[in-house]
Amino acid sequence: MAMSSTFSFDSHVHEYIDDQTGAVMPHITGMLEQAGKVNAQWFKPEHCHRGERVHRLTADLDMGVFASAKDLIAGDVLGYIHAYERFLAELAPEWEHIEVPFVNWTWYFGGRPDRYGLVQGAKSLCDIKSGIETPAARIQTALQAILLEPHVGLPAEGIPRYALYLKKTGRYKLRPHTDMKELDEARRILGEFAGRRAA
Repeated sequence: MAMSSTFSFDSHVHEYIDDQTGAVMPHITGMLEQAGKVNAQWFKPEHCHRGERVHRLTADLDMGVFASAKDLIAGDVLGYIHAYERFLAELAPEWEHIEVPFVNWTWYFGGRPDRYGLVQGAKSLCDIKSGIETPAARIQTALQAILLEPHVGLPAEGIPRYALYLKKTGRYKLRPHTDMKELDEARRILGEFAGRRAA
């Protein structure tokens, strides 16, 4: 069977659909849940709602929908937006992709990294978090690096990975994920749960 090279992304239900076959492809969040790395029952609805708002507003800020947090009436997430502004001012990243959905056709899975672009002098991926630090975040960025390999022309080992933790206090922590064993674990998960094993 010929391999498709196009897909559709339904953001409402978070589905990556192979345009040729109509198949719904595995995605990063779902595979992490299947592998027991995260448990959706741990997250309260208000935490999910906060995370969605923070992601939407930081993306809007990056894409110029508004100029600064001063333009927002963001309530309980305003501190997180201030934290992101502080990160932008101090590190001046240059984003190439902002929440763009991708598919890796070799492994046959989809994902939507929060950011990819220049961070501290290197093309990097960055995952934005508004909650606590968890070990699953490291496997998540490893899966994202593998996802991006064919699209950015770099092996996953050559893509710096970060989790950016935004705090309601207006501060942030940028955590580098440098352990190559995380990529090994990501490939193990792909071997078990992705739609197709790598050649």
